[in-house]
Amino acid sequence: MPTVTPGFDPNWLQQQPAPPGYGDAHPSLLGAASAIARALPDNIAGQPWLLALSAPEDFAAALLALWHKGAIAVLSADTQPGTVAELGASVAGLLSDEEVPAFTGPQHTLPFAAPGPAPTIRCGDYDPTATALQLFTSGTTGNRRIIGKTFAQLFNEVHNLEATFGTTDLPAFTTVSHLHIYGLLFNILWPLVGRRPLPPRRSLYWEEILTAARDQGAWITASPPHLRFLPDIAATLPFAWGASRIFSSGGPLSPEVSRRIAEVTGAAPIEIYGSTETGGIAHRQQHATDTTPFRAFAPVDIRQGQDDELEARSPWLDTPHWTPTGDRAKPAGERCFFLLGRVDQIAKIAGKRVSLTEMNAVLSAVPHIESARVLQITGDDHASRASLAAVLQVSAELKDRLESHPQERKDLIAQLRHALAQRFEPVVWPRKWRFIDAWPFDERGKLRQDALERLVRRE
Repeated sequence: MPTVTPGFDPNWLQQQPAPPGYGDAHPSLLGAASAIARALPDNIAGQPWLLALSAPEDFAAALLALWHKGAIAVLSADTQPGTVAELGASVAGLLSDEEVPAFTGPQHTLPFAAPGPAPTIRCGDYDPTATALQLFTSGTTGNRRIIGKTFAQLFNEVHNLEATFGTTDLPAFTTVSHLHIYGLLFNILWPLVGRRPLPPRRSLYWEEILTAARDQGAWITASPPHLRFLPDIAATLPFAWGASRIFSSGGPLSPEVSRRIAEVTGAAPIEIYGSTETGGIAHRQQHATDTTPFRAFAPVDIRQGQDDELEARSPWLDTPHWTPTGDRAKPAGERCFFLLGRVDQIAKIAGKRVSLTEMNAVLSAVPHIESARVLQITGDDHASRASLAAVLQVSAELKDRLESHPQERKDLIAQLRHALAQRFEPVVWPRKWRFIDAWPFDERGKLRQDALERLVRRE
């Protein structure tokens, strides 16, 4: 078989230490993968099999077993029974933590066991051009799409991470799921190729991570919604931050959160910019101000396309052509750029083009407003034509006051409209105002359009 990348070791997992949790029953990850491969049916090469396993070590073993069989791993957006059942029509079988009654195809659940000799798993004997897995992405709209990744795409990107950030013997921890491209690369594939232990199950609380690795430090993969809580917690718990690293992806990390983390830990998180479709494009560590641009990874070419849209080319894209990212960008020196917001953040209200990015910035600058999202709505109860709605994050204390004191709410809205009057005509101002104390991020740290629309339409 051809290798995936120059220097790719086909035996890269042969000496992989046993991941946490397997104990004496599973002396190595390869042993666990062999047991799963033995339990799988024969002749499943080319078939899509759904992986809905929540523990990284279980997921990694099942992934290697499917690849050994020549099957395509399909990653569910989550492991909820409803999601798994919904995807049943598009896959040949299921590997899951527990049985899903609504899933009608073949399914195998933990613990995976079958009689007979276990096959020998050889990692790396993969056709670079073959589809390794499929991921589901909903972007910001909620419409599910399938994104395929070849072995070459995956392992080219993994080798880029190793070349860019090096390796470590520190333990790994994560607050993000491995069922999405960021968690898959950072929590599964990169540790496997680098012969590092996988992280334990996803941690929902910083106290778990900071207590477990207090004396050694750790490499931590996280997302902005979790990172906003880190500074206050880290300030109260001792931790060996010296050699530790924090990675962030899934959305923009605010300069204020980045600065506060740097004050407590000694270094800002390393932010990774990219998407399921494009893979990683660039990285940065913010400084004391918000003027730190993203820098493209060495193998990635970038340029500014039509309407300032950032376009990219890289060895882990499925095409050699320039690929639009959907984000507007401003050049900031060689191979560097600032993000300016989504290309599609233009609404047409009363025949006028309105930049929602600009309106968000104006509203976010008003005192007491932590952040703002303006969205276009149509056919609501108050207007048959398109109009705007504003969702604004405030403190929990202020939110309670606004709910119990209608006049204070009216005064704040008047203040917001006054700010908008400096830049926008009244005809395009938001018709609806919603005040919240926390954004409804999903488990990937994404703020989906449908979640915002539900907030707006809720009376």
